[in-house]
Parts: sequence; C-alpha cells; structure tokens
Amino acid sequence: MRLKSFSTYGFKSFADKTELTFDKGITAVVGPNGSGKSNISDAIRWVLGEQSAKYLRGSKMEDVIFSGSGKRRALGVAEVTVDFDNSDRTLPLDFEQVSLTRRIFRSGESEYAINKKSCRLKDIIDLMADTGLGKGSMSIIGQNKIDEVLNSRPEDRRSLFEEAAGIAKYRLRKKDAVRKLDDTANNLTRINDIRSEVDAQVEPLAQAAAKTQQFNELSEELRRCRLSVLLRRLDALEETGRELQAKKEAAASAYSEQAAKVGSMQAEAVQVQQDLDKLAEAYNKLQDDIKNRETALEKLRGDQKVLDERVSQNEKAGERLVQHFAQLKNFDLNVIVFNFVDILSHARTESKMIRELAYTDEAYRSLTVTWFKNSYVLEIFKRIAEQGWKIVLTTDHGTTRVDNAIKVIGDKNTNTNLRYKVGKNLSYNPRQVYEIKQPKRFGLPLLNVSSTYIFASGRDFFAYPNNYNHYVQYYNDTFQHGGISMEEMLVPLITLTPKK
Repeated sequence: MRLKSFSTYGFKSFADKTELTFDKGITAVVGPNGSGKSNISDAIRWVLGEQSAKYLRGSKMEDVIFSGSGKRRALGVAEVTVDFDNSDRTLPLDFEQVSLTRRIFRSGESEYAINKKSCRLKDIIDLMADTGLGKGSMSIIGQNKIDEVLNSRPEDRRSLFEEAAGIAKYRLRKKDAVRKLDDTANNLTRINDIRSEVDAQVEPLAQAAAKTQQFNELSEELRRCRLSVLLRRLDALEETGRELQAKKEAAASAYSEQAAKVGSMQAEAVQVQQDLDKLAEAYNKLQDDIKNRETALEKLRGDQKVLDERVSQNEKAGERLVQHFAQLKNFDLNVIVFNFVDILSHARTESKMIRELAYTDEAYRSLTVTWFKNSYVLEIFKRIAEQGWKIVLTTDHGTTRVDNAIKVIGDKNTNTNLRYKVGKNLSYNPRQVYEIKQPKRFGLPLLNVSSTYIFASGRDFFAYPNNYNHYVQYYNDTFQHGGISMEEMLVPLITLTPKK
C-alpha cells in the first residue's frame, strides 16, 4: 500500500484547491517557516481520523477551516482527500485504488467518504487500524512528537508498539466486545429484577383472574336476561308498527291527492308571476327610456340656452361695435377680439347636436365660414376697407383634434387643461408625455419649487383614472389646445390691405 496523491481545499492555509502527487521513493516538502509544510501532515493526520484539535494545533476542530486574510474572505468548509495504491490488497477492499475524504463545515457538521461513498468516522478508523496509519500511530510524526514519545509513560509507549505490531485493531475489537458483554450483564440484571417483580404479582393476579371469570359468567347470564326482555318488547313494537304503517299508508294517499292539487295551483301561480315579471320589466324599461329621453332633452335645452346666450352677447357686442365704428378713427391701433371660434369649439365638445353638425374638419370650417358671412364681423371688415385701414389678423393659439387618452394622476391643485398638466404630485408614464422638470430653464412660470410640466403630443389628451371611461368618451374627437403639435404651436399672422 502506498500513498499516491493528496488534495485539499479550505484546510488551514490552503485557501485554493491544492493537489500533490507522491511518486515512488521519498518525497520531501521544503519551504521557509510559515509556508504551510506542517499543514500537509496535519491534513493527512486529520483525514485518517484524528479527533483531537490539540494534535492539529488548534483549540477546536472548526479552526482547521481557512479563516480568511486581508485579501481573501473566510471559507465555510474544509475538505481533504488522500488516494492510496491498494494493488496489494493491504486494505480489505476490492479496489485497486482507495480514496478517503473528510469534510467539515463552519457549523461543526462533518462528512466522511470512502471512494466517494458516504460512511462513518468509525469505518475509516477500522479500515486503517492494521495498516500502521491508524489513529495514534507513529507513521505521521509531528513537531516535538519524538520528545513526547521519549518522555511518555510506559503504558503510552506500549500503545505505539501495539500499533506498529498491528494488534491495535484487535484491542479495539476487544474493547467493543467487553463493552457489549457489560451491556449484556446489565440487561440480565434488569431482566432478573423484572422477573422478581412479576413473581410477586402472580398470586394477586390469580385471585383477580378468578374474580374476573365469575364476573364474566354473571355478566353472560345478565345479558341473556336482558335479551329476553328486549325480544318481548320487540314483538310488541312490531305489532304497534304494523298498525302505524297502515295509518301511514292511508295518510300518504290523502297527502298525494292534496299535493297534486297544490302542485297544479303552484304551476298556475308561477305562470302568473312570470307574466307579472315580464310586464314589470317592460314597464321599467319604458320608465328608464322616458327618463333618459327627458334627461337628454333637458340637456339639449340647457345647451341651446347657453349657446343662445353666447351668440346673443356676441351679436350685441358686434352691434355696439358697428354703432361706435366712427370712434375707431380716434386711435392709431384698435384691437378687436372675436371669440366665436372658441365658443364653437367648446360647444362642439358639450353639445351632441353641434358635434354632429361639425363632425369633420371640412364641416367645421364650413360652419365657421357660414357664420362669418352672416355675422357683424364681415360688416366691420367692409367698413375698415372703406377707410383704407390695414387689418392684421391672428389668434392666441391653435387647436388639434384629439382621440387618444393617456392616464395621469394629480392632486386638487393640478390644472384642468386636457393637453398639458402642471403640478408637484403628478403621476404618469414618462414615455407617453413630454416632461419638463425645470420650468425656469424653458421660460415657463414656476408655480411651486417642485412643479413639473407635462405636455401631450400628437392626438393625445390627458384623463384621470376616476370615471375614466366616461371622460374618454366625452372628450374623444374634440378640439383641444395647450399641447405640442404643429396645429397648436404655429400661430397664423395675416395682413389684409384694402384693394385700390
């Protein structure tokens, strides 16, 4: 038997996996102090079954795990494996090569393996007992071990000679046999104690058994008496049962006749109830339809009144402007604001009738042109042209048609515009909006230190999650302003000069 190789990982100073191969002959490990030479012999001693942390130069077994350094963290496990050439079958295993592995974790748990199969520490100790490599053998001599042997007691030296002579294994077997014999003697003593106790209880138990037998005989006689009484009662109950069964059959026949009548009446009642339910359902539908039509009519009347009031105010303002047109000569610059288009845009949102009239962009422009041709604005333009004055026509903002809702959440101080929002507690998807978190940099008013502006682009508009579907349907396909689009951001500027 010969040691072929040695590998370790995490054992003392071996932080990385280290492997050594031992060829035939003598192998010497040379190195300066502190390089870890002794750790190799400690590792071999440990994997062969050493259980004393003192012989491994530690205070407890977990000290063999690499504890870390300034550049390496501590490890949680240490493992050592040695391979022996067993071609001479020194070890009682049918393998050419025998591998022994021992592993210990930081928690204190240990694992052992022979040829990578889990085993017990006792199995490893028994396997190596006759080889001179057993626990406590002199095959591995550590530092100061020679002085310790020379200065040891005769009985300690005797164990070394016995190990070398190959009888340590039999001493271990003798120790186990003596221990088992002692256990057997203790068991026999216990059995004798139990037997003495049982012998003392035999006579009382015999008396109790006689009484039990007498009790069982009396109990059987009592059972037979009770059974006779029960049979007589059973005969009387069967006679009574036959009489009751006859009465039951008569009652069941009468019940069946009445149940047939009740079933017929219930079927009629169910049919009548179904007819009543259908009538009630139809009545409720009619009532709901009447209420919906009345509500829609009231809303149309309200929208009509609002539009009439706005148009009336515009007409009155236009008439006053026409009446006082001569006063315009007294000023170098006159500014006239017409808000019909703005009113029409809001009316298209609020009134279903106006939305149907101006459903497309062409219809919207046609409605605007019709108003212009029949309004006081055309009359004013004609009078301005007669005076030879120049007209500069512009607007404060454009509008765009929206049809795609984007969810946004804000507090009570957030503005109500559908194309842009400003506030300090806005919640939104940054990929769906154009956001400005530094308003001052873009020349926007700073309403609060943490105010944020978000703008909708394209045909998007903002809607709150509360009652979301209602507002999406209400504002869908309406004209809005305040966002980022060519229609909103490009403001027209037209100069009109009278024809000569």
